[in-house]
Amino acid sequence: LYKWFTLRAMGAQNTTKKVKFALFDLDGCLYPIENGYEHACRARVFEFMVSQLGYETIDKAKTIWKREFTKHNQTLKSLRELGHVRFKKETYWEFTRGDCSQHLEPDEQVRECLRKMSKSFPKFVLTNCAETEAKQALERLNILDQFDYVYGADFMGDTCKPSKEAFGKVLRDVKRRMKAMDGVRSDGTDDDVHSVDEDDITEEEEANEGIQEPFDDDEVFMFEDSLKNLVSAKDNFNITGVLIKGKTLAEENDGSEVSKRFVQIDKPVLSELMEKVPSLFA
Repeated sequence: LYKWFTLRAMGAQNTTKKVKFALFDLDGCLYPIENGYEHACRARVFEFMVSQLGYETIDKAKTIWKREFTKHNQTLKSLRELGHVRFKKETYWEFTRGDCSQHLEPDEQVRECLRKMSKSFPKFVLTNCAETEAKQALERLNILDQFDYVYGADFMGDTCKPSKEAFGKVLRDVKRRMKAMDGVRSDGTDDDVHSVDEDDITEEEEANEGIQEPFDDDEVFMFEDSLKNLVSAKDNFNITGVLIKGKTLAEENDGSEVSKRFVQIDKPVLSELMEKVPSLFA
């Protein structure tokens, strides 16, 4: 069966556009959101609001959180907008993300799928979680080494998915980072794209924000369990979305036809992706 999928992927090389890079969400994408980790993190958010911010009860915290999260799409941003500016973001992330090892376990099928993807394009993680905690989760999942860089809440600053500003900021940095990676490869001294130094990105490039134009069809892929994030990426930058079906989709999808705009899979594994998106393995 694997040989059949491989032959199909090889046969598609001449008919599919070369992929430039791929973006992957973390929670609910690289591990199933139903495993309890997301629920535990959410519970700790409400505990944080009561113990650290002075909310009277968990129920009161839940009510206010739901109202603000709907508007801001990230809990930290929601709390800042409510006027809670004195606590350190590092304290918040450490408290709310907790010990990921209590819920996360390596999935060899996911690792194998990432490993089999073409090495001609880099893979990046893009999450609304802070980078430190995101990397801890990726390490626990045994897939941190499969990604070239992790973009998270620290990098995005006052923005977050699904805003156009957040995507634009990340995409501009990806463009500069890939240019630095190409420089490393062209030197012939090191094929390891993970070894790109921050100093390789010049001040001139740092200052040149520019405007990210939409990509050609199927040049850039994004894996997400959030429909609103995929819609923003598609509408603003023509990024091809791969939707991970699960709890998040059920919560966001109001029965519209929007989700049909994207490839849908249960999780990123070879058996589904080689058939549905062969260009990722070309």
